Amino acid sequence: MPRIAVLVLAHKAESLPYLTALLPEPFEVFVHFDAKAGDPPDLKQHNVRYITPRHAVYWGGFSMVEASLALLHAAISTGDFERFLFISGDTLPVRHSASLAEALLWPHVEYIELKPIPDDPATHGQSREEISARWGTGHAGRFYNFQYWDSLLTNPFTEAELMRATGLDQANVQKLRGEAAHLVRSLAGRLPLRPRLFQKFFFGSQWWDLSRKLVERLQDQIFSDQTKEYFRFMEVPDEHYLPCIIGNQREILEKNGQCILGPPVFRDYATEARGQAFASAETLRGAAANQCLLMRKFDPKAAPNVADAILAGRYADEILGL
Repeated sequence: MPRIAVLVLAHKAESLPYLTALLPEPFEVFVHFDAKAGDPPDLKQHNVRYITPRHAVYWGGFSMVEASLALLHAAISTGDFERFLFISGDTLPVRHSASLAEALLWPHVEYIELKPIPDDPATHGQSREEISARWGTGHAGRFYNFQYWDSLLTNPFTEAELMRATGLDQANVQKLRGEAAHLVRSLAGRLPLRPRLFQKFFFGSQWWDLSRKLVERLQDQIFSDQTKEYFRFMEVPDEHYLPCIIGNQREILEKNGQCILGPPVFRDYATEARGQAFASAETLRGAAANQCLLMRKFDPKAAPNVADAILAGRYADEILGL
């Protein structure tokens, strides 16, 4: 059977062993473990390897792209893979491994989300709120503004982590972060607009499964310095990097018989909105019944019955009902 490279972006040691336990051959698993997250778990499987160097990954920063490109490069450099599946470390398959491999290997199929974004240069210098009021989403402004979230000081989701790192109380950390954010906005506002690199703009889930043929075709653009610099100071660039590259090739791909099916990873937003943040036996079984491939947000502490079933080899029949 053709080999599949699974590229895992991980930052939690607890969930990772359960994912890799469900990925035997023909899967070859490459793991990037966040440099901020301490020591990675000791994974004994012969088809699993950690890549180095490790990047400190910040949600919404370019470090997300750097880590994903490092994973893709490691897989390309290591072997002849037919598919490249990119997922997070808290993901679980919701199919038997053989069924998952078969679906991922469907010919002429690419799993990636490509949602078009309005092209509006007038968003330059506008706030996220102003852009959202006009377009119903803040995505439109990301291409005409600059941001830097690859730091504890400037990332909007790292307040608690910065408090632990500095020993400062919340009030002082908020003051420090406010001053840093003001400085970044001031400097970013002086930068000239990016040279236009794409005819159309897209966004989508950062999780995907792509064929070797497509990766080889776009490899130079994916890894080019020009492409990296275009996205380097963009807000949440991982939602745009590959969607923009592939979205601008979509018409050609479809004329050549390729089918874009959307992302391979299911996330139960409806359940999360009701206050259940993590995948449970119920939501995993529902995803399996709906013919999904994988599901995010598994926490073994929140779903110990799922964790126990995986370790006992009863996951498919006991949890998924397959």
